[in-house]
Amino acid sequence: PALVLVAIYGEHDGSGRPGLFDSVIQAAWSFCLALRSRGLGSAWTTLHLGAADRVGELLGIPTGVTQVVLLPVAYTVGDEFSPAPRRPAREITWFERWGRTTVHPAEGPPVHSDGPGVTVEVDVDAPASDIWPHLVDINLPARFSNEFQGAEWIDDGPALGARFQGRNQRDDLGEWQVVCHVVAYEEDRVFAWNAGDVENPAAQWRFELEPLAGATRLRFTMVLGPGPSGLTIAIESMPDMEARIIARRQDEQTTNMFRTVEGIRDLVEGR
Repeated sequence: PALVLVAIYGEHDGSGRPGLFDSVIQAAWSFCLALRSRGLGSAWTTLHLGAADRVGELLGIPTGVTQVVLLPVAYTVGDEFSPAPRRPAREITWFERWGRTTVHPAEGPPVHSDGPGVTVEVDVDAPASDIWPHLVDINLPARFSNEFQGAEWIDDGPALGARFQGRNQRDDLGEWQVVCHVVAYEEDRVFAWNAGDVENPAAQWRFELEPLAGATRLRFTMVLGPGPSGLTIAIESMPDMEARIIARRQDEQTTNMFRTVEGIRDLVEGR
């Protein structure tokens, strides 16, 4: 095994203009491809850049040389390579503000039929098995949300296909209840439910756990629609304000969803 540190003379001027400095990235990638063709494996890592000065001192790298990427190199076991999991671009592309997503992006501000939503994430210093019980506790988010008030299982749950009834409250809308259907249930990985009609939901909600090195990423996503809801009633009464109504709803949900994932993280980590 070997560690290959790719570096280049000079420091980037940050101008945003392409230049020879940027070619080092393509050169490093070509090196990775050349390794693969010779039965060698590598991984693109940049964690060391947080300690670039110490690395430079340790290796005697002169001032003015920029470290770019560290490539561990070794022979692989076997020759079957699986692609790294990659999330669809629409799930990791934010629109206008952090965390805002759109299932069907189109020109202009998103409308209800575009599937506007929200994604929030937090890294938890614990294995997925420690986080999972908090995700399937359907009452727990009520501790952190100023809208969701709690829920009760209608069927035996948590389980795929099980139903629960959630209670909500807003100063401008009063109190209401909605039946939710569990549409995805993979222990220590995914817990998702549709609010309202299971096939034409008012909103779609999803918790996901993604293993990291020594931690777990907790992801909480929400998509508005495509079915009718209090939101669509507001849009129908003020169609010229649709974009603003949706943006406001996304902001409200972002706040509560961040509170929820941060609250779960704090509970798990004992903060």
